[in-house]
Amino acid sequence: HVLADGASAHIPSMVQLGFTYADVDKTRAIQYFTQAGEDGPHQTALYNAGRLLLEDRNDYGKALAYIRSAATLGDDRHTAMYAKPQMTNLATKAYNDLSQMIIDAINGLSLQELVDIFPYGSIHNFPKEKSREDKLWDGAMKRLSDDKKRNDEALENVRK
Repeated sequence: HVLADGASAHIPSMVQLGFTYADVDKTRAIQYFTQAGEDGPHQTALYNAGRLLLEDRNDYGKALAYIRSAATLGDDRHTAMYAKPQMTNLATKAYNDLSQMIIDAINGLSLQELVDIFPYGSIHNFPKEKSREDKLWDGAMKRLSDDKKRNDEALENVRK
């Protein structure tokens, strides 16, 4: 804990603690894996953060985000040195399997869950940040949020 939690934020120690807690305290394991994955980046930690977010919390959006990050780490010239072919293949397969699980479960997902999943719905990073599609998505989400606020206010007024 001293190395992982200390000022040095030692990535390998965080990963090891993630594995140590994975079977006994998934919340702490997720904490260590996400921190190592984001601070590293650490491909195995990203993958395991996604895996545990799905297993423990059934959080499709975050799971898909972390697993996609692990699968595509080698695509960016700044992070490619941290990617290993075997882990890339495993994470890509997991991403595709999870995507199929989401498709199979689509009717049981809430609108919020679908909104959370959408930005990670393509392994090829679609929509690109600041693209026309990204701006359309942001605008649609703002309108949905504004509509929800108006509907909540109207419902509250009816209850009074």
